[in-house]
Amino acid sequence: MEEKPDGKKVHFRRSIPTLSTISPIDTLDGIFVGGAACSALSVAKILLQNLGIDSTGFDDVQLIRIFEEGAKGAAIVSGCSMAFLSISALAYHRALNSPTVDYLSHYGVDMNSYTHMPMEHRISEIDLLTEIVNDEFRPVNYGRKELAKTVNDALTDYIAGLTGVRVETSSRTRKHGTIRLVLSSLAGGWTNTLNGEVYIFGGGVLEPHFIAHEFAHRKKYFPELEAQIIAYFSLINSGNSVLIQAANCERLGRNMQVFAGESKRKTYQVIEESKLRAELKNNFTRLYSAKHINPIKKRILIPVLKEIVELRMRLTGQKGVTDYSKGFTDFLYSAELSAQTR
Repeated sequence: MEEKPDGKKVHFRRSIPTLSTISPIDTLDGIFVGGAACSALSVAKILLQNLGIDSTGFDDVQLIRIFEEGAKGAAIVSGCSMAFLSISALAYHRALNSPTVDYLSHYGVDMNSYTHMPMEHRISEIDLLTEIVNDEFRPVNYGRKELAKTVNDALTDYIAGLTGVRVETSSRTRKHGTIRLVLSSLAGGWTNTLNGEVYIFGGGVLEPHFIAHEFAHRKKYFPELEAQIIAYFSLINSGNSVLIQAANCERLGRNMQVFAGESKRKTYQVIEESKLRAELKNNFTRLYSAKHINPIKKRILIPVLKEIVELRMRLTGQKGVTDYSKGFTDFLYSAELSAQTR
């Protein structure tokens, strides 16, 4: 039995394996790229056989053989990646049996009982948080690996203090990959809930929150609102100024989004008209508005992805994409109200 600094007991340690993090090649890259290459080479072979395309110096039979072998190799890469994904997913989900946080007990509210924050209080909170993050600004001077470990330790400690179980998971993340091309304009990170693989796209002052949110998913907190809440409280209670800054900035940014009616264009206006210092204003503009996003992605990809995410969340019993912002800030408001009356 281990004694925590706050006097709470940690009775158990629980390790959740993420085998996919040991692979130098992303399993999704292996599946997507290998599958695409196999398809492309197979089509090229068929075209060469049936349309008599000039092989430009190669013997037709030789070129067809090259395409065949290439397609087989790509298929093997894709198949091995799928097999490894299946094995790592099985190991990951077999370990997901540790208790989770009892929200009603610890915060006085849960996912179904929090109340809506009045707009006048939201405006006051925006003003207060703006002042706090301006006064306490700290550059994020961590490398990704060191920052991920620091965040993971804070998250693990916080959850252990509430549940009595130390849920230990990998602090490794991925930055590049085919999934980044699709999701980086919509989110600061993404977790493959099949095997616990974490991808981080965003940076700057909010990078610690992006990491904490995705690591909360990795530790079994799959609903987005739960991940937001656990990430926020773990950072705000960490005692680390850079992590605390990220929590305050996430809360401020989400309040701004709600104040702007969840419109990225209006959120940009709110940020530009705010009293945020220049370094923070630049970070917020990139992360909470669509100002720097490619016009094609902005008009076509993002609306489609947003609808897919909305549908996925509703099908899994969540309220929708507003859980990231309105649900999150309403929960914090309700928890603070509850703390005042207890």
